[in-house]
Amino acid sequence: MSHPQSTVLLFPRNPLTCLSANIRSFAANILMAQANMLLAWLKRELTSSNATWKVIAADLPIGIVSTDAIALGDGPPARREHEIADLLSFLKHAGVGNVVWLTADMHYTSAHYYDPNHAVFRDFEPFWEFVSGPLHAGTWSPGQLDNTFGPRAMYRKGCDCEQGDNLAPCFGLQFFGRVDIDGKTGVMTVTLKDVEDNDLWSVDIAPKPDARLLQRVTSR
Repeated sequence: MSHPQSTVLLFPRNPLTCLSANIRSFAANILMAQANMLLAWLKRELTSSNATWKVIAADLPIGIVSTDAIALGDGPPARREHEIADLLSFLKHAGVGNVVWLTADMHYTSAHYYDPNHAVFRDFEPFWEFVSGPLHAGTWSPGQLDNTFGPRAMYRKGCDCEQGDNLAPCFGLQFFGRVDIDGKTGVMTVTLKDVEDNDLWSVDIAPKPDARLLQRVTSR
C-alpha cells in the first residue's frame, strides 16, 4: 500500500509495521493539502496496524533545532510542530503504543527519549527517536534540542568544535543504525554504529501491552 511520498512496509513474520513519511511536507503552505493527507494517512495506518511495533521512518527528526527541520526553538508547537503535536496526541488517545521514530539528515548520530514530563506540549506518551545519516556526507556537530516535546539526548556523536562542521567522510565519522526484534519477547534492540560497524550505543526497548486490547477487555 502506498501514499504520495509515503510507503508502508509490512513484515508478516515479525511484529513490525514500518511507515515511511516525508515530514518536510508538514506546514509547507504550497503543500498543505498534501500535508493533511499525509497526517490522515499516518493516523489511519498506525491505528489499523496490529503489529507490536510501529516504526515511522521519517526524513527529519522532531526535536533538533534547524531552519530546515521541525524544531525551531523552545516553546509551544509552531509551524511543522503543529502536525507532530496533532499526531502524538491522537496516538495517545487512540491507544496506539510502541511507536518508534527512525530519522536522518542531521549528519551525526543520536538517540532521543521524548518525555511529556519535560515538555511544553504534554499530551502524548513517551517515545524513542533515533537519528543517523545521511551516509557518505559531511559530518556535523550535534545540534540543539528544543523543549516543545521534551527530548533528552541519551547518546549523540558527531564532529567536535575543533574539527568543524561538514567534516569530510574520509575522517570516518559516518553512522548508521541497526534494529533487532526478539521473536520471543518482542523486545526491540536499537544499536547505533559507525562506518566500521562498531557498536557505539544500544538500548533494549520492551513492548508495552496494547492499550486498545485492554480497553476492549475492560469494556465487556
